Amino acid sequence: VSTTETGDEDELHFVPDFWQRVCGDSDDCSSVQCPFYNNCFYYRHYRELRKRDVLVVNHHLLIFDLLSGFNLLPFHKQLIIDEAHQIENVISQVFGDSLSHSRLLWLLYRLRGLKIAVDHIFEPVEVFFNTPLNPPLVMGDFKGGKAVSPIPDAVTEELKNLKRLLALD
Repeated sequence: VSTTETGDEDELHFVPDFWQRVCGDSDDCSSVQCPFYNNCFYYRHYRELRKRDVLVVNHHLLIFDLLSGFNLLPFHKQLIIDEAHQIENVISQVFGDSLSHSRLLWLLYRLRGLKIAVDHIFEPVEVFFNTPLNPPLVMGDFKGGKAVSPIPDAVTEELKNLKRLLALD
């Protein structure tokens, strides 16, 4: 990956199953909160795109940009649409629902990762809640609504990992 110019699948020649594990899409992206944002192929390309005076884009990107409200493309006063008779079909494709073999594999890989994360968190949570506090807490031991006994690092780390996998961060 360090030798690619664009990060595109065609340039990398990965085996399809491996590509499904490493590629990202809008469901995965946390945008500027992502630690890889500055090096992200997509956002690097996006920043360059905003500097251009003339853009040639496909129907899918144009329709998605116009109807989604995400403003992926820079502001434009004029459009030249080649093969405009295809717009209706493109709108159906962009905003319709479909499930391909590769998309289903991607979802299954993502769910597998979530299952592993959930499985890892059970043990530290059970240990935390089933271990008597030493010393036991009494009403005077609470400060500002928080227990004096902190949540163990094992639980905190697993919760952070689960949050990251769920893209809530």
